[in-house]
Amino acid sequence: KPQAPIGMKLADLKAAGVVVNLGVKAKSEYKVNEPIQFSVDTGNAEGYLYIVYLDNNGETGLLYPNAKAPEAEMGGAYMFPRDFGGMDIRATKDCTDCKEDKTTVYVLLSKESIVDIKDITKDELLSFAPSSQSKGLKMDLSDAGPNKNLNVGVIEFVVK
Repeated sequence: KPQAPIGMKLADLKAAGVVVNLGVKAKSEYKVNEPIQFSVDTGNAEGYLYIVYLDNNGETGLLYPNAKAPEAEMGGAYMFPRDFGGMDIRATKDCTDCKEDKTTVYVLLSKESIVDIKDITKDELLSFAPSSQSKGLKMDLSDAGPNKNLNVGVIEFVVK
């Protein structure tokens, strides 16, 4: 008999409480085809790390875990993509006639494995993350409460 996956579903995360305290740092602007990289620092928190991007069309994509870097418990300071399978990720624009195109990357750290992370939607991502009116780099830091199951960091950058 196959064992049910151990972990929680995305829907369970909202009830668990979200705290924004991951340190994430990136450039606020990239040129088309420039390699994207950023740092992630979980501070004292440990858990399962997920990196998800949200494009202007509302589509999500899972950057980590991936085929080269399976899901694992993590904690500390990391560089993306070097420490997450080392894939080559380059800045692109979805629009052809626009001056710039905004991309948002969400870094989630969960105490438990999220079994349906591949199915995360734009609405779920937005519900976990703080709202932002600003363009460019955004970094929110706050103290984690002991009963919080999800830590979130948000990176916004434009591609010109």
